[in-house]
Amino acid sequence: MHDGKYYRYRIDSTKGENDTYEDISGLVHFINRLQHPLVVLNTEESIARFLDESKEVEETTGFLKKGPIALGSHHTKLKFKTRVLVFMFDKSEYEAEMRMIREAGRVNAQRLSVRMGLVEDPKLIRLYKARYGNKWFNDEVQLSSLVVQRFDKQ
Repeated sequence: MHDGKYYRYRIDSTKGENDTYEDISGLVHFINRLQHPLVVLNTEESIARFLDESKEVEETTGFLKKGPIALGSHHTKLKFKTRVLVFMFDKSEYEAEMRMIREAGRVNAQRLSVRMGLVEDPKLIRLYKARYGNKWFNDEVQLSSLVVQRFDKQ
């Protein structure tokens, strides 16, 4: 339960399933993702690490005070991995959207294959807008965007 809402934690020991937790590390990640549905990304390096699907997203939140708990083989066995990158230039202008994005992160908390990241630094947002243009941003003036990248295992 988080903020008065219940979120289902599914335990499924079926091998080969894409979005299931099989041990305590999964439960810890689930709770962490309920409390912190978005990974805060504040450097180019953190964005690059976040988008590198070959490596597990390193969770560094107040909930995991002793350091990240690795998912290990659960992460490497995934058939696909999805990264959602949220560029939010002016959070105050998009309060309702941010609530919906956080809720989407909580609803997807049990899915190992999906992780959402948030970029709020205006300099970084402008840098990525210049780098990716209309591929990642809607038009010439828009500075807030949501980018979804799915990586399929070969």
